Amino acid sequence: MKKIISSTGFLVKVYLVFTTNSFPWLTIIVMFPISAGSSIFFFPHRGNKMIRWYTLSICTIDLLLTTYAFCYHFQFDDPLIQFEQDFRWIHFLDFHWRLGIDGISIGPVFLTGFITTLATLAARPVTRDSRLFHFLMLAMYSGQIGSFSSRDLLLFFIMWEFEIADYTLTYMITRYPWGGTLQYVYASSRNLIQNGNVWIGSDQYGILTPRSFSIFSLVDDTRYSSNNLCSFNISWPTQFQKENSVFFCISYMGFTILGIGSIIDTGLNGAILKIISHGFIGGALFFLAGTSYDRIRLVYLDEIGRIAIPMPKLFTMFSSFSMASLALPGMSGFVAELGVFFGIITSPKSLLMPKILITFGMAIGMIVTPIYSLSMSRQMFYGYKQFPAPNSSFLDSGPRELFVSICIFLPVIGIGIYPDFLLSLSVDKVEVLLSNYFYR
Repeated sequence: MKKIISSTGFLVKVYLVFTTNSFPWLTIIVMFPISAGSSIFFFPHRGNKMIRWYTLSICTIDLLLTTYAFCYHFQFDDPLIQFEQDFRWIHFLDFHWRLGIDGISIGPVFLTGFITTLATLAARPVTRDSRLFHFLMLAMYSGQIGSFSSRDLLLFFIMWEFEIADYTLTYMITRYPWGGTLQYVYASSRNLIQNGNVWIGSDQYGILTPRSFSIFSLVDDTRYSSNNLCSFNISWPTQFQKENSVFFCISYMGFTILGIGSIIDTGLNGAILKIISHGFIGGALFFLAGTSYDRIRLVYLDEIGRIAIPMPKLFTMFSSFSMASLALPGMSGFVAELGVFFGIITSPKSLLMPKILITFGMAIGMIVTPIYSLSMSRQMFYGYKQFPAPNSSFLDSGPRELFVSICIFLPVIGIGIYPDFLLSLSVDKVEVLLSNYFYR
């Protein structure tokens, strides 16, 4: 009888720990992908199918675990840090494993899990060094979530450098040959759907360390207001399809820094929304650029043309995401850039003349930056080919590519139509952040 009572008491304690915030949710969510990915190297050499399905299963399980933890244990009306975990890791350095989630970081964490799962599905054609590639995907997954949930500056730096190292190795694996030409360097963007959208957002997220940015906000606003013009000047002469997708990221970084630098709730919420929006749109553009290379095996824009008729599905999705990258009304980028604009104009921290100069630079940038995106789409789908090749052999997007594209496109439309669903998570935290650090 005593054994039954003691075992029942133990189960009750386990249940209470599992159903409360004392359970180490974040540690499990961060460490599960890389821990489970370590077993990939012990799989039998029987092809890549088992490795692909195993990696996809790990990403799906971690995403479901994240969803369960946040839906049932995260208090959305609490602006303070939740799921806090803190223990000393290295004593003589006073280095702590300190994790936590608030209303600002919950969006990027969900974005990481969602995009990484789709990236694993999108990378199914990868057969070269499949074990190492899929392990690096899972390791990068852990590093990205660790960056967004870190509450220690040294831990954030380690997680950030860890994911950058994984990104570099993943990029090198998808290059063939190792010392290959520029064509193969840019051909791997299909596999960088995960890398090229989330890790760029994590460095912007790190800028939200309040005190330092409040001091240099005006300098950074002035510097980043020229980002859009610089990206246009660099991208206009290029003929590489993948480079144009990269220059879209440069413009996005400028808007994000300007929103954070406004030091007002409207601009800061717009910057957070811009990080999430770019995660979807940038990842989709990388994915579709790589998908087009899989079909036509060309990277120079003057060699690509008139593929809208033989590839209507790819044309539809590429055009839709190109419009989303231009902040078309009804899509996520429009609301984000509108918030950044209002934040800069109504910011009490800037003088009138800097406001005018920064707003003028942003306006010119918003006008000229769509040129390289629209010109790329026009050349790909309607332009003349310098070296004519038959289009009859081109295959349109298959079910897998359509599924990935639609899964990314739906949140872009949803956020554009009803942005309050996402902003409701961060608005309280932004007010606390501004009142505690910037408005003293």
